[in-house]
Amino acid sequence: MGIIGFTPQERKIVVFLLVMLAVGTGANLFKHYYGDVFETPEKVLQRKELLQTFRELTDQAEAADSIEASRVPQQARENGIHDTQEKVNINTASTALLQKLPHIGPVLAERIIKHRARMGKFGKIEDITNVKGIGENIFSKIKEQICIE
Repeated sequence: MGIIGFTPQERKIVVFLLVMLAVGTGANLFKHYYGDVFETPEKVLQRKELLQTFRELTDQAEAADSIEASRVPQQARENGIHDTQEKVNINTASTALLQKLPHIGPVLAERIIKHRARMGKFGKIEDITNVKGIGENIFSKIKEQICIE
């Protein structure tokens, strides 16, 4: 008898079981941190369909934004002045429309969209300050030009 009273064959089985336990634990950790790397054809097709739907909705929103933007007088747009009667709904605006707000560029507009997708609609206009990069300073400059309805 060898170590801990196991025969050589029993030791091989114990080592094999420990290796399998380690491999299984590693696979579970990998899946937990990196998700399901190997997608089934159904998942790929579903993701493509969602992407296509998203693109269609984005195109529709941008078309609506361009119509809305045409209502703002040309001189006001050139001077960076926005028509205060036409407020931007931060719960539905696309990145293109959000970028029409002062101090909101492509990065902040994308953060607003991602925050809205992750957390749901804004309950009040002040909630936009929860978006990284939008503090009280920027909020004070856009609060008259945004709405949630």
